[in-house]
This record gives sequence, C-alpha cells and structure tokens, in this order.
Amino acid sequence: MRLPQALPFIVVVLLLVTLFAGLVTLPTAAHFGSSYLPSLWMRTTRNPPTTTGSWIPPTQQATSLTLSATKVAAGTYTFSGSLGMLVTGSPVANAKVYLHVHSSAARTWEIFSMRAGQTNPTTTSSAGTYGWTNIKLASGTYYFRTFYPGDATHLQSFAPSVQGVQVTV
Repeated sequence: MRLPQALPFIVVVLLLVTLFAGLVTLPTAAHFGSSYLPSLWMRTTRNPPTTTGSWIPPTQQATSLTLSATKVAAGTYTFSGSLGMLVTGSPVANAKVYLHVHSSAARTWEIFSMRAGQTNPTTTSSAGTYGWTNIKLASGTYYFRTFYPGDATHLQSFAPSVQGVQVTV
C-alpha cells in the first residue's frame, strides 16, 4: 500500500484506538452546560430519540385547548371545546377550564361572571370535552377565550391564544 492511499485508513484506526483507550471522549448533553435546553419537541414527546440515555422526561406535557361559540337564540350562546395533549391528541379528563372575556374598559382578560346555576370553571369530561350552555349576553361585542391553568403533569394553555372568539349580540 502506498502512503497517500493508506492515510485515511491509518487516521481512522488511530481515532478508534484513542477513543477506546479513553484518551478522547465524544460530547454529550452534559458538555453543553446548564444553558443547554432540549427543544419543545423533545419536551412534549414520550420517547424522544437519544443516544446517551441521559434524557429525563419533563414533569409537564404540552396541552392543546379549543373553543367555539354557537348562537342558540337571540343573545344566548353555548361555548364548547376540548382539552388534549398537544403531541398525542389524547384527552385530558377531569381538568378545570375557565371561560375568560376581554374587558375593553380594563383592556385585560377576566374570568367571565356566570349567572345563577352556572359554574366557571367547568370540568372536562373523560373525552376531554367541556362547555357552558345558555350563556345570556347583553348587547355588544365580546371576545372569549378559555384557559387551562395546568397541573403537575400538564402545561397551561389558552384557546384561542391571541384575539379570542368574537361574539356580537
């Protein structure tokens, strides 16, 4: 074998020998220090790909919340939606979900004040669905959203996240 042709082979053999001898180590997540944060995808999947075996699953998983408004009669609406896991789509049962209304006077989101016999928050079903029926509204334009505060295993979420569902009476 001539030296120029054998050079790549020699380099590979020397690299393997030094790796197995422990003289050189390959970088792992621990080498990146405390500033290393896994991506959202890794935080929200059950079995993220890892070769080091050092990945620790997060204590909370990302959630997804939906909201829709349906007019039942003049000035009366039903609000409904669902709460599920962001990645898997599996429902989150027995969770408290709040209905918020945007206050243009205070320019903030507030918990919607229910009338007698109605509760806010409501609790999701085993299928992750929730709702409020026969919500009576005075004349005006309203923006609604729902809020799930999260728990020990689920992250909080809003639906919709920015403007809210517009209802004009």
